[in-house]
Amino acid sequence: MLKATQALASLDRYSFLRPPLLDTICKYGAEEDAEQVYQLFLLQKHEDLLQVVMTLGNDRMAEDLFTQAISNGVLREDFPPETLVALSYLGQPNTLPILIDYYNRVFELGWALQEAVCLALLNYSCEGYEVVIEKQVERCLQQPLFPDYVVLPAARIHRQDLIIRLNEHAAGDASPSCCGPILLATALNGPQNKQLFLENIMQESWAVNPFEDNSYFINMGLHALGIPIKELYAQACLSLEKSRPNAAHLLHLITGLLEAKLKEPLNYFIRSLQKQSESFLSLYQTIFAADQQGYTIFSRLESKGLDERLIAPFTRLEELYRLKAEQEAEAEYRIL
Repeated sequence: MLKATQALASLDRYSFLRPPLLDTICKYGAEEDAEQVYQLFLLQKHEDLLQVVMTLGNDRMAEDLFTQAISNGVLREDFPPETLVALSYLGQPNTLPILIDYYNRVFELGWALQEAVCLALLNYSCEGYEVVIEKQVERCLQQPLFPDYVVLPAARIHRQDLIIRLNEHAAGDASPSCCGPILLATALNGPQNKQLFLENIMQESWAVNPFEDNSYFINMGLHALGIPIKELYAQACLSLEKSRPNAAHLLHLITGLLEAKLKEPLNYFIRSLQKQSESFLSLYQTIFAADQQGYTIFSRLESKGLDERLIAPFTRLEELYRLKAEQEAEAEYRIL
């Protein structure tokens, strides 16, 4: 058993050491670590412990968790909503009908339960439940402000026309806070939506604020479609050189995504979403280090006389990315 696993039980829930210990267990833990953390979760009911259960858990654990957490077809009140995501990620089959029942009345649920139900549904094909999902997504299309996560299950039914309408809604009347999940649903719906996804995040007319939660959804969408941040940065540089109107928007988008990557979890716990490998070292070399012509992001920005508010985020991020890049280089070239 890892020392991190042994130390976890004695830590306060809000200890700054808790996240790195959980990451360590997820990376290097084994079955005994998973069992220890699972028992700790049953005792404490702290949702952050579920990341270990999902990463290292097995079918037996999923069945036991279902028995412990579900009563009379609903989640017991003493279990956190994230339990439903864990059950879905572990592939527990009896969870799907319960999720559908919740989703059928999703507008009546509290926000945390709404989010968990909609995320959990992404781990199933939802075949046979298309009508239920269509009904709730149609409700979202009829109003500018709606519970944002409700649109996510649209990614799991074969209705490309619904995805198109959601994007049109986001570009028109929908509240900016609802745009992120629509972008993610578009990406998760399949590679046929890559161009649509790229066009929308690159348009300034889209009310996408990369400094808020939308960066989280956009970053997930990039993983789902296999689009590296470096590809978007190349587009931003091209727009900057040609003085295109959307250059400032793309630079805001890049800084938002670089921020999101710094906070990125080890796993998003959507089975169909495979994180692409884009190292901090390669991003630092591409964005912050000088290229063959001697240009850096700072010289490009300054040569265009852009607002200092565009440059300041890159200055702060450069220091953080250099530190991350040095850590990666040290690990890669370590002599054993």
